[in-house]
Amino acid sequence: MKRVILYLTTLLLLSASCEKIPKDVKPIDWESYNDVYNVFWNYYTLCSKAKNEDAHKNIMIYGWMYPQWGGGLILGDIPNKVNVHEYPCIDIKFFGIATELQAKLDTCDLTKKCFIKGKLIFNCLNKQMNSKSVPEVIIKNTDDIYFE
Repeated sequence: MKRVILYLTTLLLLSASCEKIPKDVKPIDWESYNDVYNVFWNYYTLCSKAKNEDAHKNIMIYGWMYPQWGGGLILGDIPNKVNVHEYPCIDIKFFGIATELQAKLDTCDLTKKCFIKGKLIFNCLNKQMNSKSVPEVIIKNTDDIYFE
């Protein structure tokens, strides 16, 4: 009887500690734009389970743009959020286009939905296999960002 209780307690603790992935997540559409929610939940997993075959593929995503600490940008899944980090979001990395991108953002309506194209990468926190793999997108051309 003690073994059964111990076994059930262990199963309960293990299932409670696992992060639940929503059941309504759609697969990535490589030919069209995907929403932030589906991209985030397709790739937010343990680094040891990351879908490395998708790394560095071109991906198209839409959501709402938010400035981040240190001058970075985040694409979120809901407009006008108070704390973007409480919801699925994707970091946008940009190389060699900072001045052009800032000029574009200064003239855009950031309340509109943002569409981006870029390379999908995974940021494994601490580079350990038991840490989380977080999707990010690298953009190298300001034409790959527009608002509608």
